Amino acid sequence: MMKINSKRPFYSITLLGIASGIPLGIVTSLLQAWMTDAGIDLKLIGMAALVQLPYTLKFLWSPFIDVAPLNLFQLGGRRSWMLIAQVGMLFSTILLSTFDPNLQIESLLITCAVISFFGATHDIVIDAYRRDVLSDEQLGLGSAFATNSYLIGFRFLATVLGLTLADQFGWKNVMLIMSSFSFLGMIGTFISPKIISKMIPKFNFKTVVWSPFINYLSKKGAWEILLFILLFKIGDNIAGNLMTPYYLKIGFSKTEIAWVGKMIGFWCMLCGGFLGGYLMSKISIYKSLIIFGILQAVSTFLFVFLDTPSPSIGLLGFVVGVENLTAGMGSAGFAAFMLKLCDRQFTATQYALLTSFMGIPRVVIPSAAGFLAESLGWSGFFILCSFIAVPGILMITWRSKHWYS
Repeated sequence: MMKINSKRPFYSITLLGIASGIPLGIVTSLLQAWMTDAGIDLKLIGMAALVQLPYTLKFLWSPFIDVAPLNLFQLGGRRSWMLIAQVGMLFSTILLSTFDPNLQIESLLITCAVISFFGATHDIVIDAYRRDVLSDEQLGLGSAFATNSYLIGFRFLATVLGLTLADQFGWKNVMLIMSSFSFLGMIGTFISPKIISKMIPKFNFKTVVWSPFINYLSKKGAWEILLFILLFKIGDNIAGNLMTPYYLKIGFSKTEIAWVGKMIGFWCMLCGGFLGGYLMSKISIYKSLIIFGILQAVSTFLFVFLDTPSPSIGLLGFVVGVENLTAGMGSAGFAAFMLKLCDRQFTATQYALLTSFMGIPRVVIPSAAGFLAESLGWSGFFILCSFIAVPGILMITWRSKHWYS
């Protein structure tokens, strides 16, 4: 890999991350709000979450991104794929602005699925590019930049700004505004250093699909690592699925939840990502993950103190702030950890596999979380979520030295 000494990769990673967070914000928060405003049936709004499937299934086409011999405008393979995804994001979001949910709901949902496809493809490419352009020592800080810029795009620009502008300018204009953020990604593509990565020389099933998976699974500790990926944030995932109902049940208004949950949570998660990146630049990724895992478990436990007859808004802000701070640290550490595991020859495929695997708990757990909270009560539920984090912490404490590095 070419050694990059300048700060230019970090500038491009930031712009690429912001652009990549926008599509996810569109197909989650904005789509649900738009359909609700239009009076669409609640059951259909719930089923509309299926348009996000490309983010879960992205490992299926990631092998082809590793091997397709593209070189648009002499950009090289990775940056050519970035540009293709960005153009797709731009025009599919513009197309979305032309639909009326009451008259063209099928076309609207299909277009959202297309937006998800290009957004997921963009994620695949920029994650692989980050592995190519950064040294092992830079991965922690680079992952912090990537995680936080993605957060800015997803939670601030798409969700907070998008919902605010919808009241003033209407949904069609909001979608046009969201489409314009694709140009930030294009700027990031053209200013990013060109990297000549080790691409697979032949385009056949064995080299495109089979080799990346066999390459990963043949390495020391591969199966243990997959189990760790499932366990490390499982407590957060279970607790996170019921946060909004919990806030409402204990007496906070939607306005209080919006301002505290979104604004304090957003800034604390942003700071947590950078703090996590800084710590990883000082100590190893493995040691950092142990610290982050413990802090995440403690922050989940803090929600027990809100389970009182009349919790204060100040206590809510403190607990939400601590939880998001530690979540930002953990997310940055987890991203760096998974990138470090990837072979540069198969980065896109292997990272897509690991991140898709990480998404399994978010898909299968939501219904179980409701049953747990009902059976245990809110305090018992959050105590359980805290202790569920222990196996993952123990795994990386005792077994990480047996994993390949």
